[in-house]
Amino acid sequence: MFIYGPIISFLVGVFVFESVNLNNYIILFNIFILVYVLFINKNLKLFLLILFFILGGMRITYSTDVSKVDHFVGKKTEFTGVIVKEPDKRENNTHYVVFVEKENFTVRMTLPRSPQYFFNEEIIFVGELEKPKKFKNENDIEFDYPKFLAKDGIGYVIFNPKVLSREQKSGKYLRTFLIYIKNWFSINLQKELKSPQSGLAAGILIGSKQLLGKELLEDFRIAGLIHLVVLSGYNVTIIADAIKRIFSGLPVIFAKVCSIVFIVCFAILTGASATTVRASIMAIIGVLAFGSGRKYEVNRALWVAGFLMVLQNPKILAGDPGFQLSFLATLGLIHVSPIISKRLSFITNKFQIREIISTTISTQITVFPLIINMTGEISVIAIFTNILVLPLMPTAMLLSALSGFLSFLNPISKPISFVAYLILSFIIYVAEFFSGLSFAVLKVSFNNFPI
Repeated sequence: MFIYGPIISFLVGVFVFESVNLNNYIILFNIFILVYVLFINKNLKLFLLILFFILGGMRITYSTDVSKVDHFVGKKTEFTGVIVKEPDKRENNTHYVVFVEKENFTVRMTLPRSPQYFFNEEIIFVGELEKPKKFKNENDIEFDYPKFLAKDGIGYVIFNPKVLSREQKSGKYLRTFLIYIKNWFSINLQKELKSPQSGLAAGILIGSKQLLGKELLEDFRIAGLIHLVVLSGYNVTIIADAIKRIFSGLPVIFAKVCSIVFIVCFAILTGASATTVRASIMAIIGVLAFGSGRKYEVNRALWVAGFLMVLQNPKILAGDPGFQLSFLATLGLIHVSPIISKRLSFITNKFQIREIISTTISTQITVFPLIINMTGEISVIAIFTNILVLPLMPTAMLLSALSGFLSFLNPISKPISFVAYLILSFIIYVAEFFSGLSFAVLKVSFNNFPI
């Protein structure tokens, strides 16, 4: 239990110092209190809590800020930059994250879908930089887009610049190879499965949710199933468990190394989103615990994962909705779900019905305030859709994976692909049918609650 206090104090320090914009004098004042507690009060536990609170504040205060090149804003300028992330392909355009080394800043570039540019490609482009702005959704909820981009070091956006030249750079071979594997696998899925089933398969396996299309993604969100197609912790846990099973017959040390390498490669391949990284770190902790005689405590693994992620990039704590939702949902699964499950003992657990209901309710409870604050609405049919879909997910993922990897063996892949197609079609039908119900979503605003 001793580990939780310092970790929570660190996270609180990061959040407080970023939210309130505290300065160096506050840090000095806290250090004075720290010295007092250590040498006069002599309370070691309180000393550690204050120490980690200060360290959290210092981590966010002295974290790398986005580079400022405001003198380029609104002026047509030529830049040379390198694409440092896998391109984010959408229905009508593609987003690229480009690092301009000479001026030392990162920009999010929006270009038409064609021609395509690739990771680690150097491009020379001409356009006008813009500063990202906050915007509101259809429910009048404001989204802090600048803060969201700042967590990745992005301080500017540019729309439809003119690309003058391109050249593939050497280096970053592992990531380039993994992106190649991902694209190869995605193409195979599109060959084996018709759209939108291939898009759903790509979403649940490698996080390529954009292939589903904007309308169908909205259906999944309204139906309370969006967590399935954004490669949530649930999906990653299934894949990580499969990886551990594959290597379980090997000597313990070799099995651990292979499992960790594959989990890390999978996280990189899928884009290393906060949700994927959190689940991957927890899976790695589980792998390390295996065969060592130590008990795997999922709650401790969650807090350690959160601590390591915020230590590496403190801006995700307040600026990454994916990290916030994933962390809170997992807390709900660990602490709230067992309580609800006991209350639902009258419900059968055949086909994991009771477990699905309890986990869905628990995650809805823990993420409810955040979801309302972010979107202004909540799905009221999520329990029913998850009961129908979740039992099918491991089978859908397994058959979809086999379809992609065995696409070159037609006699074998076709029967597998057919069954996968049927299951994926059912999941899509559930999302489309339930999202079309007039009462599927409840619009809620904190302004509606009396204070």
